[in-house]
Amino acid sequence: MKKSFFFLTIAVLWNLSLSADHHTAGSLEESPFNTGTRLMFLGDLGKVDLTAEVLGSYRGDDPFRLSLTTGGYYRIHKNLKAGVFHTLQQGVLHDEDWEVSDGEWSWADISGRYEQVLTADLTPRFLLPGIPGRNWVFALKNRYGYNFYNEQQTYLLQPGLTWFLMKNRSPLISANGSYGFYFPLNFSESILYKQGPWVSIIYHMNPTLKLELRGSYLRTNWTVRKPDGTEWEKISVETDSWEVLLGLIWTPFPG
Repeated sequence: MKKSFFFLTIAVLWNLSLSADHHTAGSLEESPFNTGTRLMFLGDLGKVDLTAEVLGSYRGDDPFRLSLTTGGYYRIHKNLKAGVFHTLQQGVLHDEDWEVSDGEWSWADISGRYEQVLTADLTPRFLLPGIPGRNWVFALKNRYGYNFYNEQQTYLLQPGLTWFLMKNRSPLISANGSYGFYFPLNFSESILYKQGPWVSIIYHMNPTLKLELRGSYLRTNWTVRKPDGTEWEKISVETDSWEVLLGLIWTPFPG
């Protein structure tokens, strides 16, 4: 019954996402609904966790876009992990990708542009035995990112809470909710570049395979240049986006 309900939920949400009204990327007055899929490899080697992730996504009417992330975590303490990651990403939009023609705003075509991002991560985690249900874990992700394409630097602060449903002392279902604050360190006129919550449900099929269903909402504060006669002035424009993502997590060497 639990398996049937989980797969039915995935099927319903996925069909809703595919049938949703997709908007063009050039219209920032609208809130696009995006879909994505990710495949993740997680190698548990004791104190070291190796990871590799392939992520594909549709954004509005844009072409399908991919990113590849590799790296790993090192367990400094039972409650603290540090990680380093490298990402090769395709078609990511930045403030400078706005363009105007005949008074109409649109995005530049950057679907063929690839960028490399280096990320450093420090995430403390704590078990919260005082909460009813007992199997609660609080995490506070701290992540610094450096984009080699435009030298932009960001800092992500993301508190999150995870609950585990256990069966025979092993997790059966885990549910996670978190909220991300993206701070621009050397670009943008905004204090917060992006922010928003995301929730995920992971079904542990067996010790090596997991299915993931994730939903997220993201508000982005763009700083763009608007023509005012012969001069250009900076303005701030907010956009909202939603995403539903399906994932498969493979852990060949479970700890």
